[in-house]
Amino acid sequence: MKLLNKSSKFWLIASLIAPLYFGLISLYYSFSQPYIVQDDARQHIVWLQQLIDPELFKNDLISNYFHSVAPIGYKFSYWLGAKSGISPLILAKIIPIFLAIITTLYLFRFFLEILPISFGAFLATLILNINIWLKDDLVSGTPRAFVYPIFAAFLYYLVKRSLIPCLITIALQGLFFPQLVFVENVLLTIRLFDWQNNKIRFTQDQINYIFWFFGLVTSLIVLLPFALHVSEFGSVITINKMKIMPEYQLNGRIEYFGFNPFFLPFKSSSGLGAPIFPPFILLGLFLPLALKKSRIFINITILLQLFIASLMMFIIASFVPLILYFPGRYTYHILRFILAIFTAILICILIEYLENQLNKKKKIILTFGIILLLIPSFIPPLFLRLQEWRIGENPEIYHFYASKPKDILVASLASDTSNIPAFAKRSVLFSTEFALPIHPVYYNQMKQRAIDLIKAQYSTNLGDTQKLINKYGIDYIMLEPTTFSLDYLLQQKWLVNSSFNNVILKTSQQLKQGEIPALTEVVEQCSIKKSKNLTVLDAECITKIN
Repeated sequence: MKLLNKSSKFWLIASLIAPLYFGLISLYYSFSQPYIVQDDARQHIVWLQQLIDPELFKNDLISNYFHSVAPIGYKFSYWLGAKSGISPLILAKIIPIFLAIITTLYLFRFFLEILPISFGAFLATLILNINIWLKDDLVSGTPRAFVYPIFAAFLYYLVKRSLIPCLITIALQGLFFPQLVFVENVLLTIRLFDWQNNKIRFTQDQINYIFWFFGLVTSLIVLLPFALHVSEFGSVITINKMKIMPEYQLNGRIEYFGFNPFFLPFKSSSGLGAPIFPPFILLGLFLPLALKKSRIFINITILLQLFIASLMMFIIASFVPLILYFPGRYTYHILRFILAIFTAILICILIEYLENQLNKKKKIILTFGIILLLIPSFIPPLFLRLQEWRIGENPEIYHFYASKPKDILVASLASDTSNIPAFAKRSVLFSTEFALPIHPVYYNQMKQRAIDLIKAQYSTNLGDTQKLINKYGIDYIMLEPTTFSLDYLLQQKWLVNSSFNNVILKTSQQLKQGEIPALTEVVEQCSIKKSKNLTVLDAECITKIN
């Protein structure tokens, strides 16, 4: 990296204020309570606790599944942390601030390569930081969090024509978030062509061919293990099965179909996943109009090529959904980079245009207006809420489970079930958070567990509950105060909008007809722990009742 002048150094230091501000407040909040975890971390981080204690989650279906889908580089980074004595759940809270700083440094440098205005580079990093800290990607510490620094570095080294560092970033992307490797290779392919005399021609720039060849080789090497790996959970679901499953419809576990087409650009699964925070990031869409009036030379060719590359992969993935994973994965992160940079450039153009048009008073008003637009994004209650933190409301229950043997299994339909692996480090039979309908071999087992639990829990024959306990080796059954109310099942959207909703409707109808679940008669007898919201039943006690 070349040395920066005084002005650039000043704006670079100013650029680091945003990741430090958001990062430190988020870090403080993540440790402010004994039972707090980021939403996605419940899926992808909790199971990595085995790196600290191999006795946790042994023979756990859910743990095995999320281990199988985790990228190699991501698991290796947490393995290094574990070897240093840092728990994965702790590391996941610490690492986002460092990822954001690295992203900021590389994006600042990249911006200067396409437009050498330090204030513009500051704006680009500021807008991107606001966006990624007002989302749940970066703070989760999951594979998605690593996308930003790696991709920012890729863009910088590509525009700087630094071959080896660029290839390293491609390899890292493959190890942490393989989907974007396809976008990077399509981008390198697009750069083999130029637009000359209203015709597309092969470029005369030899370095582009070198980048393309070695980029392709690097990608093949890093992605080959993924292609050859045969998962114990089989292949992903087909498009035909997705279409008939309520899980992929409106209000389903993953909304892929059925929503208003107006929201398609903003949906992160089947849509483009365009950013909406901060709202003015969408001003970048108007940059092409502003370029015509600008006297500043701006080289945004690489960004236009990047958009085309990501859009091409989005279209390809849309035709073969889930084989290449969700289409939105190819545009979601890319649009954040492009629109943050475009908006920063647009503001620079407006400043340049208005420089001689406004008097001092109007300039102050304009500056004040921009500050007002930014202030809401920096209010902690707002961005912390958007980061999707989950706070445990039943500490006595978590402590109770944590005090029991590490191989216990808890069965429950309660919403707090998803928190037990994170807060008590114990296994659960089933939970909506872990019931991803992506691999049928896995999801069919999750679905069967849910069906078995619902039928046994609401059966008028206690023997059905006893059979469930023996079948899965359940140690505790957890109930909510409203578990046996008439509308309990119907109030849970993830159950109603599932492919086993016939079981839900039938069970609810039985309750309305006055059938009394046998389990209600042993609640007091087998209750072993209570909190305000939950009651824990001892499964062994239930099995001993005739």
